[in-house]
Amino acid sequence: MDNWLDKRKFGVWCEDAAAAWLAGKGWHVLERNVRFREGEIDAIVVRDGDVHGRRGELRFVEVKGRRTQTFGGVVEALTREKLRRMRRAIWRWRERSGDRRPGEIWFLGIFVERDGEVTIEEHLVE
Repeated sequence: MDNWLDKRKFGVWCEDAAAAWLAGKGWHVLERNVRFREGEIDAIVVRDGDVHGRRGELRFVEVKGRRTQTFGGVVEALTREKLRRMRRAIWRWRERSGDRRPGEIWFLGIFVERDGEVTIEEHLVE
């Protein structure tokens, strides 16, 4: 991985890896890096067959990456404050898009070893 110590590039790399992983699992990315004053959503996805018919359940995905476990695993990175801000961003996105499909909040934790080995943990938050 290039620029191992560049935090911003590592974050973009993790979000790209998450999008590719989700696509491999049959999810279509509707939007990425949705930002509002209230918060951010890293990715909004839907099952591949449900893209145009606006049916099917949405997933609002938070992605966190780690290169070391010094400060805990990737799951510990998802705080109550982050979830609060994400819920507000989801509300704003629904308001803007008019999309009222059911949805869940999911967390993808990406851990990258020094040797480049990647582990992805997937967790349903709510």
